[in-house]
Amino acid sequence: MNLLINYGARGLEDLRKQQNKMRDKGRTVSLNQTSSSYNEALAPLQTTQGGLKKQASAIQQTMSNQSMFEKKSNAGGVLQPKKYILTVLRENGNYEQLTTEEMEAFERENPDIAQFWSDPSCLDNLELPKYSPDVAASIFESWDLAAKKLLSKLWKVNQAWIFHEPVDADKLDIPDYYEVVAEPMDLGTVKDKLNMNKYRHVQEFIDDVHLVFSNCIKYNGEDSSVGKMCKNVREEFFKLYN
Repeated sequence: MNLLINYGARGLEDLRKQQNKMRDKGRTVSLNQTSSSYNEALAPLQTTQGGLKKQASAIQQTMSNQSMFEKKSNAGGVLQPKKYILTVLRENGNYEQLTTEEMEAFERENPDIAQFWSDPSCLDNLELPKYSPDVAASIFESWDLAAKKLLSKLWKVNQAWIFHEPVDADKLDIPDYYEVVAEPMDLGTVKDKLNMNKYRHVQEFIDDVHLVFSNCIKYNGEDSSVGKMCKNVREEFFKLYN
């Protein structure tokens, strides 16, 4: 998965459009701001980083779909760029602007994102995939929204019901299951983690889905009836994901 899926294609494309429009008018767009004015310099780009674990239970990434420009009131129709802020989901359930220290840590740990406001010319080289309404999980949403769409389709796949809940070793009379499977995972747990913003980025979500299938094959074997069901569901997942 590329940068666009991890951090949202729509917002990055909006930044590029803003830069081009301002350049056409002979002005240079600058997104560089002092640390004390981040709330006036960045857009509602909500993303993730490992360095904020202590400050938040999760970081939800989403991009504002508002237009980058608005008319400046009572100023003869002068166009002004929308303002950007980077926010984090705190333990109290509220999205709040990053502190100066958090912002500096974010930029150090995520230079691939920070480059788009430290050097807006990077937007000229940004390649966006073609959008199709038929795509199962559009990356023009935020990655977590795309993941939820993908999981919703996978949930309805024939035979996927065996992964809807955690394995009940007592009910299935397989007492050694949790001795063989060290990291149990199921699609119901994946869904809960998505809804509670437990995933920092898309790869963690993908890894958990893969874990569901690998655990099943590990315990049951590929040639068992359950193993064959697992491979069928896994194949459908690959189709949806790719």
